[in-house]
Amino acid sequence: LCLNGGRCIDFVDDYKCECPRGYTGQNCQIFVNVDKFNDTDRLERNQCALSECHLKAGDGKCDVECNFYACEFDSGDCSARGQPFARCDSPSYCSHVFKDGRCDPFQICNNEACLFDGFDCVPLTPRCPPQIIDYCRSHYGDGICDHQCDLPGCAFDGGDCATKKPVTVIHNTFPNQFVKHVDVFLLTLSQKLRASVRIKSDEEGPLVFLWNGRPSPKRIPLQLLLSTHTSEFRPKRSSSSVGVLVWIEVDVSGCHSDCFSNVDTVANYLGAANAKKDLTELGMPIYEAVARLVPNSDRYWAFIIGCFAILIVIASVFVLQQRTRKRRSIKAPCWIPPTEAQSNVITATFIKFIEDIAPTIICWVYFRVVMKATKKVHPPATLLHEQASSNVPIEVDSSIVNARGPFGRTALMMLCDNSEKPESQLVEEAAKIWAAGGDLNMQDDDEETALFIAVRRGRLSLVKKLLDMGADPTIMNRNDSTCLHEAAANCNLGMVEELLKHNSVVKEIDVCDNNDRTPLMRCAANDTVDHLVAAHLILLGADPALSYNGRTALHYAAQVNNVQMIEFLISKDANKDAQDLEDRTPLFLAASHGHVEAVQALVKAGASLEITDQKRIPVKRKPQPLTPPHSDGCGSTPSPHATIGTTSRPAASVLDSPSSDHTSSGNDGFSPNSLPMVCANYV
Repeated sequence: LCLNGGRCIDFVDDYKCECPRGYTGQNCQIFVNVDKFNDTDRLERNQCALSECHLKAGDGKCDVECNFYACEFDSGDCSARGQPFARCDSPSYCSHVFKDGRCDPFQICNNEACLFDGFDCVPLTPRCPPQIIDYCRSHYGDGICDHQCDLPGCAFDGGDCATKKPVTVIHNTFPNQFVKHVDVFLLTLSQKLRASVRIKSDEEGPLVFLWNGRPSPKRIPLQLLLSTHTSEFRPKRSSSSVGVLVWIEVDVSGCHSDCFSNVDTVANYLGAANAKKDLTELGMPIYEAVARLVPNSDRYWAFIIGCFAILIVIASVFVLQQRTRKRRSIKAPCWIPPTEAQSNVITATFIKFIEDIAPTIICWVYFRVVMKATKKVHPPATLLHEQASSNVPIEVDSSIVNARGPFGRTALMMLCDNSEKPESQLVEEAAKIWAAGGDLNMQDDDEETALFIAVRRGRLSLVKKLLDMGADPTIMNRNDSTCLHEAAANCNLGMVEELLKHNSVVKEIDVCDNNDRTPLMRCAANDTVDHLVAAHLILLGADPALSYNGRTALHYAAQVNNVQMIEFLISKDANKDAQDLEDRTPLFLAASHGHVEAVQALVKAGASLEITDQKRIPVKRKPQPLTPPHSDGCGSTPSPHATIGTTSRPAASVLDSPSSDHTSSGNDGFSPNSLPMVCANYV
């Protein structure tokens, strides 16, 4: 009964299908593209990187240029210090459609974990009847139940008619500002949450406290707020953040459908609504919303029976304008994975060490890895999947044409990855799947499309056919790589030329992946090819000087000793002395990796020998002691091919130094500082 890999739960005279991600309906028969905003997220993530949002995170100010789901809503500064969609199964999709005025027709987001789609599927709350609205305002929250006011539009009489108080909320603003807006604040919040909202009180009165960046035990009597003598509670200009903590009770007993049952969800909803600028009617911007326990007058940690608390810290706009805290920037060292040779040596040394001291540890580690790998359950392959991945001709079944199989792949993805069929047959069968309703742009567990897989496989005819049928070449995978990244990394000139025939690809020719590499950089990082692919990329607009983290294409070419690419990029006015985040130039990288030819090419082109990295180490150094005995002449990078009596000529000899720069540095910029690199002694 349950289609597309859904799990059937049997009830008495009934059943329920638990659908996999992206499917819904009684029998999981409806496909919903919950990944439709992935490209938007990646573009916004790139925008946040360009806007240096990581430097603005946590400063207490909502920066509009960083207020995106992909950027964690300015790291919580715009979403009440939380991540509101953390519990949602489709967080990206639901964050984009949250409170957009359209009800999610497939109920993907209309649930509590996804914040009820911002109540887009709930009818608008009726207004309080005009004949009683003035009366209800004057009697709001006075402790006496007025049944005629116990309506959603009248904010449930401020909770006077509630029989239980399951939720508690805390707010913050200036005392004199809070009292001006408290009525509007409570009424608006009540309507937004579809619940009764009022200030919590104990035997000493309302729970209202001073706040100066942290909770204060100093209680503020509300009657003083109404008087003119409020100087004691006015913020001083030297304060960075001053306000008021207010505990609020939220009662959902009057709610009949789409009701909050979890206190954390209420906090998440307020965070999402704040990020969407849907709480401007409150008159006070929300600063923080988290779940907390409510204090009482006897013991601060006492627990209110049947209740949890939601902490909402609200700071007014002019508090934010007066804040004096400086933004803090943290620099961390960038670890670059070791080379294959380094990995082999390190791994072999580590395994021998483990075998010598604790042979049972290897079994334990292996057991842990195996157990972890077997936890993920993949959907079973359909007959169409099996045909698409074998040499058997496919028989298209439109009911399962978009069904996901192992690793979240569809039959079309399996077909594009097939190496047993000739490419002409692949093209023909891909057209059959598309004609039967196959989705060309679905993504697997690695967020790769059928087109992406075909590009990786180098199937040019299949790629042309998929593009003609409407496949999107700009969709990125989990690593934020596009089809152009993949083609450039494979140095497939024909594939690059075909992709760049599409304007959408040309417009994003300099888009970076999650390692801040453009297609040109991916091409330059290949040490075995000529410059033709790079030339075509630059011809159509790729910028050889572009840098997201300081590294340019020339850095990558120098790092892999691609001399032809180095000379070509320099001929295109690439900056020979560009510095990355650690102030390393292309020449520095070439020298530290022992690439003599690259060093010669850069020196010949006029690269500076005096620029230092962050360790203040110049490329050209004073003579160092000769390599110690029992060594193959290497510095920090051992040579797996070394033999006794063989010495290697360090790249730094080109720079009039008898040893390379990384001999004494302990780190060549290619290995983590925590791993001591020792020269291997091969016998």
